[in-house]
Amino acid sequence: MKKTLSDFPTYTDAKDKLDSIEKAHSELLAEREGVVRRFAAHNDIEAAVGELVSTGTLVEKAPPGQQLAEVDKKIQVYTQAIELQRAEVEAARSRASLEICQQVRPSFIAQIEAILKALKQICSANERLGRLRGELEADGAQTGSIPHCTFPGVGSWSDRLNLGSAIMFQESIKKSFPDVKL
Repeated sequence: MKKTLSDFPTYTDAKDKLDSIEKAHSELLAEREGVVRRFAAHNDIEAAVGELVSTGTLVEKAPPGQQLAEVDKKIQVYTQAIELQRAEVEAARSRASLEICQQVRPSFIAQIEAILKALKQICSANERLGRLRGELEADGAQTGSIPHCTFPGVGSWSDRLNLGSAIMFQESIKKSFPDVKL
């Protein structure tokens, strides 16, 4: 059974923690906005502070600037915590992704080998068509009535001097998937 990121507790725990921190951060931003709106809505700063004390937002009568500074400090702490937690989530995602990719690698290799086999057949068919046309022309026949219908750009399967896409693809596969049979 194929694993997904949700199968890795280190990832899901880190992601859940990030979600929780981001939620708390959003709540602080909303709280800050509310404090700013309440102070702006009151002409009398003392009345605004009194309202905040009575609602429990302020424990004691703090000047509006001090209250905003305290909320801003909390926001800054949460912002830093979010950055750190995002790094932890990415590290957990990388570790889990590596394991997931290692699990499906044999399937990838099988498909790459199928592509290589088909590409080799295309190269062979192109070469056979080229030889057929060449033989006809060598015997003096004009081959204009036979459309050119080779697969373009693939080049030869084994001719290292003719750097078509077949050779370049093989080289790329050798580097990325050394365990693939060419």
